[in-house]
Amino acid sequence: MKSKITFVSILVTLMFVNTEIASAFELTPGANQLKAQRKITCSTIDDKPIVYWWYGRMYSRVQGEADRLLFRVEGMNIRACTSVTDPERGNGFKMVSRELLFYQDPVTGELMNEWKNPWTGETVEVLHVANDPVNWGSQFELDSKGQPFEIRNFNIHKDDWWDTSTIPLFYKNPLAGDFQEYVGGTYHATEMFNTTGSIADLTRDDKDTAKASIGWERISYWLPWMKMNGRDGIVYFHTFGKKIDSYDDLPESMKEEIKNNYPIYNRPPPTDDQRRNETSWTYFKKMLGGSVGRMNQDTKKQNLSESIEFLADFQLLFGNIIRINGAFLEVAEKICSDDELVTVPIWRVMAVIRLSPMTVSEVAKYLGLKRQSVQSTVNQMKRRGLIIFRKNPNHKTSPLVILSKKGNDKVDDIFKYQRQLTEVFIKGIEITMKDVVSSREFLRALRENSEKNISKLN
Repeated sequence: MKSKITFVSILVTLMFVNTEIASAFELTPGANQLKAQRKITCSTIDDKPIVYWWYGRMYSRVQGEADRLLFRVEGMNIRACTSVTDPERGNGFKMVSRELLFYQDPVTGELMNEWKNPWTGETVEVLHVANDPVNWGSQFELDSKGQPFEIRNFNIHKDDWWDTSTIPLFYKNPLAGDFQEYVGGTYHATEMFNTTGSIADLTRDDKDTAKASIGWERISYWLPWMKMNGRDGIVYFHTFGKKIDSYDDLPESMKEEIKNNYPIYNRPPPTDDQRRNETSWTYFKKMLGGSVGRMNQDTKKQNLSESIEFLADFQLLFGNIIRINGAFLEVAEKICSDDELVTVPIWRVMAVIRLSPMTVSEVAKYLGLKRQSVQSTVNQMKRRGLIIFRKNPNHKTSPLVILSKKGNDKVDDIFKYQRQLTEVFIKGIEITMKDVVSSREFLRALRENSEKNISKLN
């Protein structure tokens, strides 16, 4: 009986071992390494939110004095991936994300909104990092040279993998003028990442994402809001963190701050996001003189939907949105009225698909239009030779819509029309980049929130 039990135990054990082996994939270049990269970056499930969280400290270094601990820092990045395809490079994915970094008191760990500069004695407003978006370009089974995709700087030792990336940065400072190569001021920094995890976990076919720990270090000039006025010195960050299971696993204090002041950071941007990336420096330039996303302290705890005054103003806001949409259509129609190929609906679709092939449904979702309406426009574009259809490896009956050579030749006209349209709306009024960004982010938050809540309606 004992021998029989032993044999059965061994057989059961072997069954589990074989299952584990069968469910793993090899880390060969091409599709498999791309899959591993996606599991490290995000998830193999399209649009699934993934969160990285990290914590550490920020120090100063000035010649002739000891380094100072200036702040504790705590950050998060919420992201999602979506599948893409390229007729020459095969299947792939792209990632969209937004991220926060909070500066905290070096002793208590409390969030700081003001900071007394120990070198100048001036008390300045702290501008926390709120970069939206921070997106990746698409990656495919074949790289740009036609070779099978390989994860850069990828190392393996037994069951451990790690990726060490050093990114030197040297480019035109967004806050400086046009003569930096003559008088200095070029932005100069270095970002360093160490990401690590388990090979057994990474290559499991039954998991859509991989566990990963990450170290982030940064060396740079003084932060712009510190108002150091060209003083000698640098700052450096030293942090460590990991991919967490969900947004709910963030520290309660961080979730509370996001809820009150950065509400859109509880979810990633839509995966069809095509905006330019934000950095802490471009964000500061836009926000110079103010901050984004902070609600008035007196209204934070009010239920605004119960306020008659708020409801009245909110309806007036939507009335203006409807009217400006009508004005937009009227102006756009006049601008392209002499164009034999481009109408306003065609203009909108071309603006969406010029960067990345999309299906009709994806275009409709991005524009907030009915699929039938977009399909009618796409059919018209096809008859005019502006687009071609490509086979979609992810959906047999939903081809990808791509600009043809004739369509690509019209892109310069689209840019010209866009400049004319913008001029009509902004000429003669005082408007700043801060105004545009604040309005854009507010309207985006309304749109994304409505998409989340519409399913709750009967």
